[in-house]
Amino acid sequence: MATAEGTTVDGLVVARRPLVDGGRHLVAFELVYHPAVPEVERYSSAESVPVAVHELLLSHGVALDEVVGDRQVVCAVELDVLGGDAPLMLPPRRTVLVVEPDDLDESLEEVVAACGRRRPEGYRIAIALPAAAETLPPELRDVVDLVVVPAARLDHDDPRDSVRHLAGGAAGVLVRGCDTADDLRVALRSGALWFQGSAVQSPPVREGARIAPSALAQVRLGVELISRDLDVKRIEAVLRPEPALVAQLLDLAAAGRYRGMRGQVRSLREALVVMGNRRVQRWAAVTILGRHGNPDADVLVAGLVRARACELLAPAWGVDSDFAFTAGLISTLGDLLGVDGDTILSTLELNADLAGAAFRRQGRVGEGIDVVEDFQRTDRGPEEVAAAVAAAFGWATGVLAAMEA
Repeated sequence: MATAEGTTVDGLVVARRPLVDGGRHLVAFELVYHPAVPEVERYSSAESVPVAVHELLLSHGVALDEVVGDRQVVCAVELDVLGGDAPLMLPPRRTVLVVEPDDLDESLEEVVAACGRRRPEGYRIAIALPAAAETLPPELRDVVDLVVVPAARLDHDDPRDSVRHLAGGAAGVLVRGCDTADDLRVALRSGALWFQGSAVQSPPVREGARIAPSALAQVRLGVELISRDLDVKRIEAVLRPEPALVAQLLDLAAAGRYRGMRGQVRSLREALVVMGNRRVQRWAAVTILGRHGNPDADVLVAGLVRARACELLAPAWGVDSDFAFTAGLISTLGDLLGVDGDTILSTLELNADLAGAAFRRQGRVGEGIDVVEDFQRTDRGPEEVAAAVAAAFGWATGVLAAMEA
């Protein structure tokens, strides 16, 4: 699933879209804007200025690494900024600047000069091929690192030849708009370097695949934790065989108890009381489930964002927040584990209402999951969903930071 999560600042969601390489490993995120409230002007990715993106984050105390982690950054830049004298705030050696000129015939010399201005600083330069262009002009082949071509322009019979022709022999190609499994299948045969679109983060489901026996017990444990009302004694019994989780829990509880100032929490029972049952359940469940997902994908982040967004939207939907969170997270298990929904339903014992909402999209929660998932795929939807997804992203990155610690 392509994630359009982000963080809300000044009424805008600074969002990220994943890019993968030919092995479908997550390699970079594209930064874009979209509004969290209707009064804010919408910025397309082509209008996103890297300086503004970074300064917007910094001004609200959001570090770039909180949005993209240690991945590379792909960010559109206006031509006058690319060729200007103002320093760009994004880290040079991990940033790709994308220029999208409307008409190369009119601005070719300006594009060449602008690209030459920033490459010596360590930035990689990408140019989006205009819709009317048959091939990249020769003048640009030596001053850009990547050519961005739309998936729709690849020949399905010989995508490699399409890429060679469109890019004009440039060093690397980024195929944008891989929005269906077929788009991505064709693009992966093209020999391109990177791929972007709604399909890139849906891990391929292996036909007839099953959850590995070694993982099944822990997956069942994670689902049990997340989907049932458990008392402190039961949670304590579940966690005792997991020393790494216990150590992490003690650390989180100590930090939270003193509002960010370290203090001692001396026992597992004390940590459970400090954090509260529901917080512990969710943290432990996503930690366990996250062990068995694709480490090269952004699937766990997408799952956490979906679950938290559903929880935040639940009051407006008139449904229980805990149920909405659980159903949202469970709905991503197929992507997380690389198996189909039928396998999940036949392997794990799920409450009928929960299974119906998560996998058959039944009821108000099921309909809500559909809306949130559609926003994650397309970056389009109601303003309240954009705001909820942005807030959920901040929560999800905090959970993952704790897991990684």
